[in-house]
Amino acid sequence: MVIATVVSAPFYALLPISQSTTVYLLYVFLANLSLALSWPAFQELGFMNGLAATSYWAGMMIGSASSRSIWDIFCASMPYYLASLTVFLSAIPALFIKR
Repeated sequence: MVIATVVSAPFYALLPISQSTTVYLLYVFLANLSLALSWPAFQELGFMNGLAATSYWAGMMIGSASSRSIWDIFCASMPYYLASLTVFLSAIPALFIKR
């Protein structure tokens, strides 16, 4: 799970520099493909799956609501860079989970 999250982060950082719609869609596909590889692990976790899905969609709503302000204040690429950073940082707490 952690590896899939870390692998997907660079694709989110590449989104603002994509030169065409095809390349943009390719980056989105690769980012989501790497996250989809961890889906069986989420299914085994039960409650954790619900928590992860809830936090994911809550983050999507908060990110969508705040990205326009970030776009206006900083630059057009900043929402993508922040999304990449938060995806990468979300993998760090999982490193401290002991089984």
